[in-house]
Amino acid sequence: MLAFFRSPDPDYWFHLAAGRSILQHGIPSHEIWSLSGQGGRPALSEWLFHVALYGVHALGGKVAVAAWRMAWAALAAALAVALLKKVGAATWVAALLLVAAQAAGRARMEASPEQLFPCFLLLELWVLEAARRGGKNWSLALLPVQVLWANMLPSWIFGPMACSVYAAAEMVRARTENASARRAIQWMGLSVALVLVSAISPRPAETLSLPLAYLQRSGGSLMNRGIEELQPWSWAAQKSAPFTLLLGAALLGLIFGARRALREAPALTLLGVLFLALGVHAQRFQAAAALVALPGLALALLPGPQAYRRVACLAAAGLVAAAALVWVARTWTAYPIGAQPQLGDVPVAAVARANQLHLSGPAFNSLEFGGYLLWARGDSHAPLVDGRGVGTAEFQSQLVRAHFQRSAFDSLRAAWHFTHALVRPQQSREDQAAAWFAADRTWRVIFMDDVAALLARTDQIPEAARGRVYRALTPDISTLERECSAAKADSVLRDVLEGELQRARAESPENSWTAGYFLGTLELNCGRPDRALEAFTELGRRFPKRHGWALLKGATLIQLHRPAEARVALTRALRDPADAGEAQRALDGLVNAHP
Repeated sequence: MLAFFRSPDPDYWFHLAAGRSILQHGIPSHEIWSLSGQGGRPALSEWLFHVALYGVHALGGKVAVAAWRMAWAALAAALAVALLKKVGAATWVAALLLVAAQAAGRARMEASPEQLFPCFLLLELWVLEAARRGGKNWSLALLPVQVLWANMLPSWIFGPMACSVYAAAEMVRARTENASARRAIQWMGLSVALVLVSAISPRPAETLSLPLAYLQRSGGSLMNRGIEELQPWSWAAQKSAPFTLLLGAALLGLIFGARRALREAPALTLLGVLFLALGVHAQRFQAAAALVALPGLALALLPGPQAYRRVACLAAAGLVAAAALVWVARTWTAYPIGAQPQLGDVPVAAVARANQLHLSGPAFNSLEFGGYLLWARGDSHAPLVDGRGVGTAEFQSQLVRAHFQRSAFDSLRAAWHFTHALVRPQQSREDQAAAWFAADRTWRVIFMDDVAALLARTDQIPEAARGRVYRALTPDISTLERECSAAKADSVLRDVLEGELQRARAESPENSWTAGYFLGTLELNCGRPDRALEAFTELGRRFPKRHGWALLKGATLIQLHRPAEARVALTRALRDPADAGEAQRALDGLVNAHP
């Protein structure tokens, strides 16, 4: 059930689009899914996942995809339980820790290849651990599993690595106990075989070289700097997160029973420690780390005959589980229940308008829009870039700098000769790409909502649509603020801006925050507080968690001489850090005027 939430993952759309493309046209021989990499080698490390996900979607749409995600989450939990039973640590302590381990992996329970990672890895660990304990040896069955793993996600290297750790642990046991090293040699040979069969893919050389790039990819490069899953663990950001709770449990296990865990399951315990370190290195590994570390943790905290140890271990695991459940409850708004993907950050309406107008040619697009653009417009309208960040290092640097450096922006436009652009409205004072497009008078805004602005060169706009271009509305928020101020003394600007804001709100009613906010601001600046109050009240009803509306509603109520209601609105504005200072000053002034 933790996996049953409305996913906001923008890469979901790319997986669907790539799977559709492969089934329709076959595996591409060169990159066709983004303009930045066209003609180069295709990125096919996840090609089988693309096909599988699209097949699931074709069978049952979003409901089938939701069931697919839940099934993989359930499989990971079942394999974790099976591994706990295999090592003899299926206790109440383990059950309580499993709650936290599942919660720690919730962010990876998306329709993405990363969700499959723990399943492949736990299956291999169960097979190896069963063989180590004298059970039936299914090691050769890992070879076809490895082929699937290598064609679905680039983390396949952890399969041979885990096998090597088991071989090394067995070699140490053979030397210390003066036993046969036959199993160690077999497993070392198996690890080599796992690497070799991983080459059974459309591009063997690329598949074999990819893990190095996969492990090295971090949030340090310009393109990856803002990707959360590539960031390291941080106490400030994750102090109450389930993975941090498991780190605390690991420290307790180190005190109580590290020797026992190493004695009972040496390879499994060492792999658990390694993966916890990887989870600290990058958040993308935390889901797998939580489950892989579980057997070692459960063995280390295995309740013994002493009463104090039983109480301490159960109390610690209970606190970890309770804190994890509290975290799940506190973050429920980030994981809204349902099967429908979240469309709040997807340029649905803007792309529909681009399709309606048959806009063609190279388009500039925000990175996170690329997957949906490919899905909604097809291979013939490939985006400039998508979440994979395909392209040369020079291109990536230029693309990132184009958002805050005018010379890089101009160079990028000159190199690509864009005919239209799909960009986010200005997100910060530093991000200027949308503003620079809008400031060029050879470009016009055709559509804009809270998610995306669609702009096109004037020579690319169909004749029938030229009368519908916006003259005052712009994705440059700073310019909109100035226009709302200037409209007080310019009736022509006021009428044009008011009409265009109302049209923008009507054209995309589900994304009407920007239009409603500036309509209210315009009415307030032009001395029509009653109409401004209607706009801000509507914003508060539809977007209660957004900041700004409560502060402006309070200011409007002050103008309307309704101090009691203004006090309520300004008190609400105090909850928003961005508005708190100004709201407090307004409240102080209100108290002085109406004690």
